[in-house]
Amino acid sequence: MSTIHPTELERHECELGESWREYDAQGIYLCRVCTECKEIKLGKYRKVILEGYSQVDVDEIIEPDDYMPSWRCYGGTNTVYTSGN
Repeated sequence: MSTIHPTELERHECELGESWREYDAQGIYLCRVCTECKEIKLGKYRKVILEGYSQVDVDEIIEPDDYMPSWRCYGGTNTVYTSGN
């Protein structure tokens, strides 16, 4: 474990030969880390950012293909017709 204070590790500049780039689950670069600062620097990101998620993780009802909203927009006009019109 490091003897460097955690606030110093947030700004820690890693040595090139002893560090690597960290990316999020989508492959977006986050920061350069080493064994000394990895826990502190990556600790500010939520788990889903680092590990990703799938449709199984998303708690949302998906409407069937035949779903029709209560309003419809017809033609190329800006007029919106609701089911009550």
